[in-house]
Amino acid sequence: MGLLLACVSLLLGVAKVRVNQHDHDTLYDRYPAIYQQVSRLALETFGNAPKVMSFGSSTGLEALTLAQKYFEKSVIVGVDVDEVTLSQARSTCANVSSRVFMFNGEKTALGALGLYDVIFANSVSCRHPWDPRPENVYQFSLFAQTIATLSEVLRPNGILCIINPNYRIEDTAAWLTHHYVQENVVDCGNFVRLFDRNGTTLPRRDLCVYRKTSRSHSHGTRGRR
Repeated sequence: MGLLLACVSLLLGVAKVRVNQHDHDTLYDRYPAIYQQVSRLALETFGNAPKVMSFGSSTGLEALTLAQKYFEKSVIVGVDVDEVTLSQARSTCANVSSRVFMFNGEKTALGALGLYDVIFANSVSCRHPWDPRPENVYQFSLFAQTIATLSEVLRPNGILCIINPNYRIEDTAAWLTHHYVQENVVDCGNFVRLFDRNGTTLPRRDLCVYRKTSRSHSHGTRGRR
């Protein structure tokens, strides 16, 4: 979904992002069961108007879905790096433009509008189909930096939903302040290839919803499958 974004540094408050995949494919209400579950968890935690980011927002159909069906009182912020796509997204969301905003993550820091209660990064941190040629491989280091940057703008107890990643969050440094949502019993529909940090192929798994804790933990779960 959308352009695959990878945040690689912050310089003078401006997020630097790289485009790794020119894929704008997206659908309206693409992951209804997941959206419903995350909405329920967020409303229970943050009240009736949690602040939401759609990372890799593409043409805006996810942001529109969230605004119309799952977060009807929330501010929704879509982030992408392609101006043509962002223009399409703004047009897509014109009827809810008082609550839905889009910005270019290459030009504006992800935290420019403050912290978020919920971040969706669905079908973004991956390559599909997988291309093993070195020049086309989606690197773990890029994934880890992206997760770290998203974590920086996620509020404590905030929810991160990441469907179809090529790597595991628990292999990154950000895992010290995140954990699986125990209620995550909905089918995530992950179908892309999954690897550990060293590039070893792993079995696909049905995990996609995480919560940021208020303090670091060390449960010995790093690297678990």
